Amino acid sequence: MPRVAALCGSRRSGSFNQKLLNNLVDLAPDGLEIVQVDIRDFPFFSQDEEGDPPTAVREAKAVIQS
Repeated sequence: MPRVAALCGSRRSGSFNQKLLNNLVDLAPDGLEIVQVDIRDFPFFSQDEEGDPPTAVREAKAVIQS
């Protein structure tokens, strides 16, 4: 079964983009799995942390790689 990782760029509660993504997940056709990657706990990017990223980033990377 194909899996697609989906990220919503908005962190605002009540985000229209998040509502749209939720609907896409609900309406995905049989045989397609859309997995949401939550970015709310992502820190701002810092090259200093690239070698040892925060847990939220490692978890998102694992979902995307799978």
